[in-house]
Amino acid sequence: MLSLVLCLAIVVQVVYRIGTAHAEEESSRLDAVLARPVGRLRWLSGHVLLAAGAAGLSLSDTVSASLNTLPVVALLAGLSIGLFGMAPRFTVSVPTAVILAGFVLYLLGPALDWPTWALNLSPFTHLAMVPAEPWRGSAALAMTGIGAVLGGVGALGFRRRDITPG
Repeated sequence: MLSLVLCLAIVVQVVYRIGTAHAEEESSRLDAVLARPVGRLRWLSGHVLLAAGAAGLSLSDTVSASLNTLPVVALLAGLSIGLFGMAPRFTVSVPTAVILAGFVLYLLGPALDWPTWALNLSPFTHLAMVPAEPWRGSAALAMTGIGAVLGGVGALGFRRRDITPG
């Protein structure tokens, strides 16, 4: 349970870190950066690396439990990057709603005896309780892959769309 709370804190921080990219764009600071020889993907990659670094900073004595949560972080970071590239107004709000809804579903769904299909809508449901349970590699790879695809779509969308002032 502690690792899930840690995951929640990491995911929210990563989504808000990607949201700073949108804030730079809205404030028109991005125009000055892109007027220099800095490509859009290079600029976005800087924000993604900062978000990834923030996710890694929380690793502690519970390394295996913390690493178990990284696929959810990748999934929601990818969603945030995807929205930044395709629908920037929703960069923070939609992933935050998904995080909160998924966490509430994970906590309350079993107590309310909800069906399995509903519980499976939460990415937190697909995490194993490491180290008490073995790591779920297929779920981790699926979430990481979906996050990578969403992030790639967002990066391509950002590369092609106009910069939107605030």
